Amino acid sequence: MKVSKLRVALITAALGIGAGTAYYASAGSAAASSTSASAQAETQAQAQTQEHSHHHSLPNPYEFLPKVPSFKVVSATVRNRHPLPLAQLSGVFGVPGGKDVSPELSWSGFPKTTKSFVVSMYDPEAPTGSGFWHWIVEDIPATATSLPQNAGALASTTLPAGAIQLDGDAGMARYIGGAPPAGSGIHDYYITVTALNESSTGLGATTSGALFTFEIDSHTVARATIVCPTAIKGHTVKSPLGGPDLPALPSRPAAVRAREWCGPPPPGARTPRSPGNAGPARSNPPALAELVREGAPSVAHVVTTGPPALR
Repeated sequence: MKVSKLRVALITAALGIGAGTAYYASAGSAAASSTSASAQAETQAQAQTQEHSHHHSLPNPYEFLPKVPSFKVVSATVRNRHPLPLAQLSGVFGVPGGKDVSPELSWSGFPKTTKSFVVSMYDPEAPTGSGFWHWIVEDIPATATSLPQNAGALASTTLPAGAIQLDGDAGMARYIGGAPPAGSGIHDYYITVTALNESSTGLGATTSGALFTFEIDSHTVARATIVCPTAIKGHTVKSPLGGPDLPALPSRPAAVRAREWCGPPPPGARTPRSPGNAGPARSNPPALAELVREGAPSVAHVVTTGPPALR
């Protein structure tokens, strides 16, 4: 059978067009795939950037309190907007190399009406729903303008006369270093010096950080803060309950404190102001570490009985 040159030309042209179409379709598909992968990577990068930006756009927790003047606080140990050094991280909570050494601090430029200071460290981003108070020192006299490094040691001998360390959220009257859990991102540690117009808060060492802050709010005349954004990769928080690194707990038995909490305040105890119309507040619940270690009534018992006002 004879095939005309015209027919061959038409078939060849058709095949050429088909091959060209297939080539361009394949190339277009590869390009689309490449574009999709690039877009996905860009989206992930943007998400990470947004997450980082979101963290740094979180409000300063002190912005929710009435505005007061600031003054100057500096440290030879920590730097504003730099991570906490290793010594200021928590060995008690299992950070490798952490030593729970409180930073050196010095301050100046506070109001003349200042009668005492409070020094604290707070992590608003701790995975608790209410942040975590690492350190609170009350009743620092107005004549003191510095704290040496490790003044926050247990049973410290380098705090100014009259100063009292609160138990904090770890239930220990000492400085507890930073310990951001793995995957929780950057934590902003607020190291704060608060100037008060009263020489003593009248609050005991077992007062919670939240209640303490509420109580001193109306007496605050100025505040200065160093912020240390810190993250630790791969760190698993070690519970201090019963651990060998757990310092000695307060001598007053937890069972006694539990009974005091569930009943009237101890004789002579100051009854703190209460928010709203909730009535007079009771003494603070004992630290969980003390309940577990000292064989106090079960946590369920403490919760179900609670302060009389809640029964």
